[in-house]
Amino acid sequence: MTQRKRLQKLRVSFECRLNRLKKKVQPFLVSRISSDREAVVTYAAIECLNAWSNFVRAYYLSCAIGTTTESGDKVTPSIPILTCTDAIGIAITVFRPYASATASGRWLRRDEPTWHDPNTLLRLSARLGFSNLADIQAGMSAGFRVFADLPVCRNFFAHRNEHSGGAARRLALLYAIPGSPRPSSMLCSYPHGRPQALILEWIDELVFTAQYLCH
Repeated sequence: MTQRKRLQKLRVSFECRLNRLKKKVQPFLVSRISSDREAVVTYAAIECLNAWSNFVRAYYLSCAIGTTTESGDKVTPSIPILTCTDAIGIAITVFRPYASATASGRWLRRDEPTWHDPNTLLRLSARLGFSNLADIQAGMSAGFRVFADLPVCRNFFAHRNEHSGGAARRLALLYAIPGSPRPSSMLCSYPHGRPQALILEWIDELVFTAQYLCH
């Protein structure tokens, strides 16, 4: 996902990516615990967070350069920003004031902020005075737990150590999922009072947030 002059294209690209993940994981939600299910759920959780991070990055760049919402409103920053490189430089220096570009003028991807953290977009949109700041603030205040809890599961799947495993298993209490299931089983379980598995709930929360931000 890249900077877009129309946010509809960005939203559609994001939704298509998450819908593919949903279709990939759905057949395994009713199956017995298996290595195949473990692999698929692990992949889905990691890719969900990657997709959200890439969406937020592209959304920020689109707003910084200038874009149009799906409802036809123009989005601009309060200060002129000419290139995506300039916008990335601003994002990096907001969170890492002593970072600098390479000799060629490029910024290192590893120096970029944590895009999946809602505070990143909120802070940057306020700093640059995006004309849709109020909508961004509203969109990121829905109270969805996916933004706090998906990174916890992703860290477990990426590192698989005792600390990350304990943090992931404790999430089951927040969703009233009985026992202390392994993280992959937890994501395939239904939170109390919810009509679908947790991983699908999280995907829908990400899609809804993207729809709101782009509308």
